[in-house]
Amino acid sequence: MSEIKRQTYLYYAFNFVNRFMVYLPVFVLFLNQKGLSQSKVMILMSAYNIAIMAGEIPTGIVADKFSRKASVFIGCILQGIMMLMMVPVTNFVYLIIIEVIFGIGMTFQSGAMSAMFYDFLKIHKSEELYPGIEGKRWASVFLSQAIASVIGGMLTDININLTVIITGVAYLLSAVILLLFKEQNQERVTVSYRKHIFITWVNIIKNSHTRLMLLVIILTNALFQTTIWLYQPYYSEIGIKVTAYGWAYLMMNAVSALGGMFSSKVKLSLGQTIAIYMFGNSICIFIMGVCDIPVGVVVPSIIFFINGIINPWIQSYWEKNIENEERATASSILSLVSSLVFAIIAIPLGFICDENGVNMALIVAAGCFTGVSVIICAIYCIGRNKFENKELVDRER
Repeated sequence: MSEIKRQTYLYYAFNFVNRFMVYLPVFVLFLNQKGLSQSKVMILMSAYNIAIMAGEIPTGIVADKFSRKASVFIGCILQGIMMLMMVPVTNFVYLIIIEVIFGIGMTFQSGAMSAMFYDFLKIHKSEELYPGIEGKRWASVFLSQAIASVIGGMLTDININLTVIITGVAYLLSAVILLLFKEQNQERVTVSYRKHIFITWVNIIKNSHTRLMLLVIILTNALFQTTIWLYQPYYSEIGIKVTAYGWAYLMMNAVSALGGMFSSKVKLSLGQTIAIYMFGNSICIFIMGVCDIPVGVVVPSIIFFINGIINPWIQSYWEKNIENEERATASSILSLVSSLVFAIIAIPLGFICDENGVNMALIVAAGCFTGVSVIICAIYCIGRNKFENKELVDRER
């Protein structure tokens, strides 16, 4: 077996095991059984995202300056241990502390694994394989989550704590798989910590491609992460049984895996990608908000299908426009800003859900995101027209 094939299979295996989130379809129910309301669930998730905000750039620096493999390993261990500690704890403050440490563990992983694999392909002069591999990687992630979702739904009737325990073990197992992955000698950052952050940020803002992608990704990620915690109360609202939650998540992840498999075959322009990515998500969330019958369970699957097709394209576009030595830090900046936006919108949506119902929370989320999407598309169109006008003037000269 060639080195590229071996590393690719390990890349798939790591992502499959690392994303085996058995707890996800019933996590809100798990927290509800500990006495948490939806607003407290959103506060907990905001604490997690604030921890990501605080840790993203420092841990990205660790990955870029020292070792991406070590960074991912630390993250897997922290997340596995914190997930297991969550089972016996019922105190809200202690749960917040666990979520904060869990979030820090996430920051050690964020962007480092994909950056490490991209560097491996680049050293072997095989970067052109990355979009296709990334699409299959997303497919493996969604397949993993689909299988885990069904198991999670079935385990709810037995013992809901098992969903959290199995997920914690999966994080620890992914750390073992990571040890088999061969890290290449990456280009080390030689400038100071603060200067590296500043240079990376300036390069993102100066580059019109990464600047646009920054806006698109952070807003879509924030919307996706926020509304996913509303799915479970939404299923309850439209009459879906708890034991069926796993099957609902299976459907979402199955169609997303299908989208990921065909991602590299879909040829879209940048403008088309942005429009489908942003307006597709907001329209679907609005439909959920106004639909209070069981057929609404299908709508989240459309959201996942859109993300399955577009995410690999977006990730590849982002990686291609970032310098090697800045890649992990740039991904950390991306995640940091996404977490900031999540923290701003999640808690108000949680209170809206408690006071006015989950449907109103979804409608408000869709309305806000649609407004921002219009602004971003306008920025893109203005920028494209300026570029086309400049080209026309240059030809006339």
